[in-house]
Amino acid sequence: MTQYQNPGKNDLFTVVKEKELEDDEKRTFNTLVAKLLYLAKRARPDFIMVISFLRLWVKAPTIDDWRKLEHLLGCLKRTRNRLLVLKPQRIFNIEAYVDASFVTHMDGKSHTGIFIKVGEVGVFFASRKQKCVTKSPTKAELVALSDNVGFVELFHKFLTFILNCSIEMLTVYQDNTSVISLVTLGGGKVRAKHLRTRMFLVMEAIKEKKLRVKYVHTYEHRWINQDT
Repeated sequence: MTQYQNPGKNDLFTVVKEKELEDDEKRTFNTLVAKLLYLAKRARPDFIMVISFLRLWVKAPTIDDWRKLEHLLGCLKRTRNRLLVLKPQRIFNIEAYVDASFVTHMDGKSHTGIFIKVGEVGVFFASRKQKCVTKSPTKAELVALSDNVGFVELFHKFLTFILNCSIEMLTVYQDNTSVISLVTLGGGKVRAKHLRTRMFLVMEAIKEKKLRVKYVHTYEHRWINQDT
């Protein structure tokens, strides 16, 4: 059981060209991935990243994808008694952790992870492949941050409405000081138009005091993109 310490192995994002599964095996693969996605979203956020990768291949899963799924199931069996505990808090401050893993996928695209907590309770977890190719870790982090700015703002408004009270400005934590400089000071050179737009999008949100961006050391939120 020691080989199932983590949900995914180091070669998770390595795409191996192997024979596709038979039709009945494909249906089983798709069913298991859908069930595990439901489980990950509600009770096992540590599975989010692996499932976000496996669901990219549900149309044409291969033998290698099946092995990765079996590894995840082995981890689930080993940790089946692990619980997600939600503790009520009177403090409703919102914190979001956004991270990116540079050039994780075989097509050159990076991977984004986001975690939102209210008080000390984790309420939202997501891990997804980025939609564009970036040339540096800083730009990958900028894409991750800008892609989630609108969502965290909306989340803050929703919670304010539900609780019918004023909630402190939300904090977004980043482990890339270059990105923080770009969106707070406007320094550096971002030549691509779509990246400049992303930079100004975050800068505007900060200027309007919709959120603030703070630095956090990589090892304090490395779990968002485990094994990448």
